[in-house]
Amino acid sequence: MNVNDIRRILIVGTGTMGQKIALQCARFGYDVIAYDSKPAALDDARTRIAAHAHEVVEKKLMTRAESDAALARIRYTANPEDGAAADLVSESVFEDVELKGRVFGQFDRICRPDAIFTTNTSTLLPSMWAAATGRPDRFLALHFYDVWEANADRIKRDYVDRGWLGVKSGRGFHTYPNPAWSRPDFITGLQGGACT
Repeated sequence: MNVNDIRRILIVGTGTMGQKIALQCARFGYDVIAYDSKPAALDDARTRIAAHAHEVVEKKLMTRAESDAALARIRYTANPEDGAAADLVSESVFEDVELKGRVFGQFDRICRPDAIFTTNTSTLLPSMWAAATGRPDRFLALHFYDVWEANADRIKRDYVDRGWLGVKSGRGFHTYPNPAWSRPDFITGLQGGACT
């Protein structure tokens, strides 16, 4: 799958980072499915994402029309099966190795075999649950540091095919790919500038 083939993105976990990633993806034209197992969390996410979109408009980073269009592209669900057609899965659940492994195992059974799985972890080694994804060759760390001002992705060179890495990493989200070994740190890159 080429990055240009990605149309539908499943956000797993609608906490603070999941909310911002959902809006960022919707902003750039992706159809977003925001999944959380708790309906109350989804209600909170819907309210907070709308509020954040308003803040972004106030900062003149989006127009009102762009904001409205982005919000319309986000669908909220507590049914994991609604993510079956996702092209890319972005995980932002609690920083717990066993939980992440269970979540990826669940969506491995639900999602298409060619779907790309990513994690937004910033404190754990993705290799700890890569096998649980059922697709370690299509699994990478796509870390959003600050989705409006600076973001980065940490890609696991020990799993991800180099050709796939060069063509299909985070450019569709206006991020910069940073090949790195699986380590407990991460690399940040400024949007519109050079990676550091």
